[in-house]
Formats: sequence, structure tokens, C-alpha cells
Amino acid sequence: LCLLLALHAATATQEDPEITFERLYKFGKDAYTNGEWADCIGFMKRALEDWEYYQSYILSCASKCIKKLPEPQFDADADPKHKVLARFHHTSQRALCIKRCRRERLSSRRPAISRREVVHDFIEQKPYNYLQVCYWKDGDFENAAKAAYTFLVANPTDEQAKVNMDFYMGEPEFTEDLIEDKERKDYERMFISGVGAYEEGDWPKCINHLDTALEEFFREEEKCRLSCRDRVDWTGIGSDDDVDVVINAMHRSTVECGHSCLARLSWVNGHFFGNLVAQAYRYQHLCYFKQMRGQDAARAVSNHLLLDASPDMRWNKAHYRTLYPNREEIFKPEMRIVEFACNRLYEQRYLKFAEQKSQLINGMYPTEAKEDYAPLETVSKDDLIQDAFPYDEVASTFSAGLCKALRQIALQIPSAHEKQAKSEAESRVQRLFPFAKLQGIWCGELRRPACDRAVVLSIEDGSCSKWLGPLHEGCALVACE
Repeated sequence: LCLLLALHAATATQEDPEITFERLYKFGKDAYTNGEWADCIGFMKRALEDWEYYQSYILSCASKCIKKLPEPQFDADADPKHKVLARFHHTSQRALCIKRCRRERLSSRRPAISRREVVHDFIEQKPYNYLQVCYWKDGDFENAAKAAYTFLVANPTDEQAKVNMDFYMGEPEFTEDLIEDKERKDYERMFISGVGAYEEGDWPKCINHLDTALEEFFREEEKCRLSCRDRVDWTGIGSDDDVDVVINAMHRSTVECGHSCLARLSWVNGHFFGNLVAQAYRYQHLCYFKQMRGQDAARAVSNHLLLDASPDMRWNKAHYRTLYPNREEIFKPEMRIVEFACNRLYEQRYLKFAEQKSQLINGMYPTEAKEDYAPLETVSKDDLIQDAFPYDEVASTFSAGLCKALRQIALQIPSAHEKQAKSEAESRVQRLFPFAKLQGIWCGELRRPACDRAVVLSIEDGSCSKWLGPLHEGCALVACE
């Protein structure tokens, strides 16, 4: 009887909008508690389907109404009172558009979400944690392992999820094809494929798949940002009901959520890539180079540097500058990356101000300052893409005498000035790379530094201060960010 009810519920939402993912999730958890494994599976699967259905329409309505009603633009001499009410009017129009769209697509009979924590459970893929147990108890090892892996990918720091996955991997019926993330996005698939092509030396596939990964990533990032509109953190409002205080709290939580989309989407297959967009260009520039497409490689490096000015990518740009002297135009980043970086910079400035100025110190807000009344600083996109790093100065980082002292350290020749030489070397490196810390001084065969963000400088007699790539040999100093 319970199974029949589960199957009925699994098909009821199209006919009965009142049976939503929230109710189905509760039914599934109740079935889990009662040990009704088949019912648990049926309810949880249908809850996930309805969540996907709900999300698609919510995001579609937001996207449609934002496009139909873009932000209003005003002349500098416009009536201030009109501008204020015109913005309110615009918000009313957009709100009406969204509510009308949701009502038309989701039905007036669909109830509002009563418990917001349920939304967080679906964002964190918690239904899969229930599913992996219910599948296992129901004798379906294959789907149990896949559900466990899907939950682990979404929650890579969850210790119990790791224990569960280790259990499945230790069972005799486990095979590698069961490592499947049921919620893997298209951009993740293509990024993994592009990196795999790089490792296999398939350069055209690497370039094409990473291009597709980036296109899909920006689509997914837009969806992520749209979803933030529906996830206001009401706890930030507090007890102050002034309209500007309330609006500020809503805007701040929405901007914080949108700004975090890059970090959230940079988790791929349970691994954190920091800035996935930059990482895609890191691999892609190498594939371009292997295809002898140097100018495309140079542009990919510039894209990376605009998002993440890592020392090793600066070395790559220095290398391309020697290949293409006096060709600064080939180092111009793509406009979509300029727009992306510019928006993130504005968000960082806004959030930094909001964070610093909202901190209570001994029960008081910070003392009034000039910037409290200044508009948000703008940035010229032309200025943003200017790379002011002094590439030509790297070759003169160390003096010949300092290189000699560093070689003695590398060769383990006792010196009374070892500590002073190390300190001076680190200080000189930090003039160009402020966050770099001395990691080691060595002489030896071909090797790589122990860190990803490395500054490698030669300390050889004939090439003192020569900027070396990550793969280097001879006597060198390595500093890491």
C-alpha cells in the first residue's frame, strides 16, 4: 500500500500542484525513518524532479522580466524626485512581471515554501544522502554508490560522506563506472574533458572543450546569480525597520550570494579549483601553445592574469613578450572577461564597504569618514586591462654578490651571513611579488617547485636573476605565494 502511495505521489505533482518538492521531501524522510525503503526512493526521486522543475521556472521568470525591464537610465539633469519614484515604479513593474510569470507557469494552487531550510537541503543535495541509504537497504548497490558519490561531490568536507563512499568502494561489486555525479553540470563535464585532453596531448580537443566549458560556465553563473534573488538573508535586517536599512540588508545579502557564485561553481568533481575561469585559461593557453597558436595563447594568459595575477602566469606572459616583442595588442583580454572582472571588482568594493562600516566596536559604529558619503568608485575598463607589472625589472632583482651568497647557501657552504642573505633575497622578491615567501634555495637537476604559485629565479653566475619557469634546473631560489 505504501509503495502504491509513493508511486501516486511521484506522478501527482503535474495534476496536483499542491504536492511540491517540500512535501515530497518530508514524505521521503518519513519513509526513511519508518524503514520503508522503496517509498523513500520514490518520494526522494520525485522531490528532486520537482525541485528541478520549480527552479527552472523561477529562474526563467527572473531572466525574462530582467530582460523586459532593464535598469532605468536617467539624464544628469533629471528631476531627483522623479528619479526616486521612477525607480520605485520600475521595481513595481518588475515585481508584477515576476509574480505574473510565476502564477502562470506554476499555478495559483502551488503553495509557497514554508520552511526555507528545505531549500538549503536541496542546494546541498541532501536528498541524495537519504537516497544512498534507501537504495542500499533496498538492495540496489549501483544506485546507492552513485547517490553517495553525488552527495560527497556536493559536500566534499563531510566526513561521514567520505566514510560512506569508502564503504561502497570497498565492496566487491564496486566498479569505476559507479563514480558518477548525478547532478554534474555541462560546464563541469566539458572542463573535466578539456583537462583530460590536455593530459592526453589532444590539443584541439583541449581548446574546443575548454571553450565550451567557459560558455557553459557563464550560463550557469548567470543562473546562480538569478537564484540569489530568491534567497534573501532576512536575518541581516535585524530589528531596525527603516526602509533604507531593510533595502540595504536585502541588497547586501543578494550581492554576497551572487559574488560567491564563482567560488561555489569552482568546485568540480569534489575538487576546489579556486577560480575555475582562470584555471580553464591556464590549461587552454598551453594547448594553444602546443598548436603553435601563440597569439591565442597570449590572450588566454592575459585573461588569466586579469582574474588571477599568479606569478607563474606572469612568467608565461614574460615568455610570450620575448616571442612577440612590441606586440602589446595581442595581450588584450576578451571583453567578456573584462566585463566579468569589472563586475567582480565593483562587488568587492561594495561588500568591503558594507562589511567594514557595519561592524560594531564597543557598541558603536565606526567614526564618520569622508568615504561614508562618497559614491561607489568607478573603474575605467581601459585602466583595468592595463598590466603595470614591471616585467623588465625582474632580471635585476638580485645583485651578483647576493646571487653568490645564495649559491653558497644552496651548496651548503657555511656562511655567517646566511640569514641576512635569505632575508634580503625575500625582501627583493617581495618588491615585485608582495605576497611571496621564500620557499627554498637549491642546486640540482630538473625539478618543479613544491607550490603552484611559484617565483623561480636563477642564482647561477652567468644568469643571476633570470626568471625561470616552474620546470627548472641548476641553482635557483624559489618563493611561493
